[in-house]
Amino acid sequence: MPFDSRKCVKEEFDGFYVRCIAYLDLWKNSFGKTEQFAWINLTKTNAVDWENAETSAEIINSSLLDVPDMKINNDELFDEVVFAKEYLQSNWEQWKQEEATRDVIISSEEKWLRLFGHFKENHIAAPNLIKIFECAFCLPGTSAPVARVFSLMNNA
Repeated sequence: MPFDSRKCVKEEFDGFYVRCIAYLDLWKNSFGKTEQFAWINLTKTNAVDWENAETSAEIINSSLLDVPDMKINNDELFDEVVFAKEYLQSNWEQWKQEEATRDVIISSEEKWLRLFGHFKENHIAAPNLIKIFECAFCLPGTSAPVARVFSLMNNA
């Protein structure tokens, strides 16, 4: 492998670890702010709106100051939220009918996958919305797994 390729791969790995550490730091300090990400669950038609997205972006931007590629651009995010809101509102009734017909509940993850699939098919970039989505879905619901790890470490 040529030297330049090694350097490029090393930089990618270094960036990956920096982002992982930043996520862990956010995760560690996130329990007081998790309710600000509740809209990601898409329980209501109007869940995606600018106020919710902007609040989540502020939390992420203030928590991940050391990771420039995680910074959320609010101007771009606004446009992404408008597109997402339009898509979700135009598909909400269809999803409700699908749930009734198939007697299943379409998960929020599935709804987001459909939305991002639609964006990809239509060449709509949504890097800022994706960052919020990633951050929200990496937040733990409880601290039990972490407590278990510390318990195991103390018993070793």
